[in-house]
Amino acid sequence: RFIPFITENVLITHEAVYENVNYKRDSHWDVNNSLENFMLDWSAEYYTVVNGKKEIIENDFSTVRVFTLNEIELFLYLNNFEILKTIDRKTYAYDTYVIVAKKKP
Repeated sequence: RFIPFITENVLITHEAVYENVNYKRDSHWDVNNSLENFMLDWSAEYYTVVNGKKEIIENDFSTVRVFTLNEIELFLYLNNFEILKTIDRKTYAYDTYVIVAKKKP
């Protein structure tokens, strides 16, 4: 569910205002086909907007692993956890799942 979203939404912009300064982050996600399954390259540009002009603060890059809901459920099962609830959570950028679980005695 995450990978289809990022392929349809090439640029994801996050904004925050702190002490009257407008901060932004432009995120780009690319599926990394050269590595294992579900690997993504994430790059981001952090900047402020002052008088309508973009001023770059920093650039960032990471390679991250996406886990499917089934993988997380299997991991919890194999480690003796009971899943109490799976919550379909809407967020500001992309939808996700929150899993409530407890360790079995």
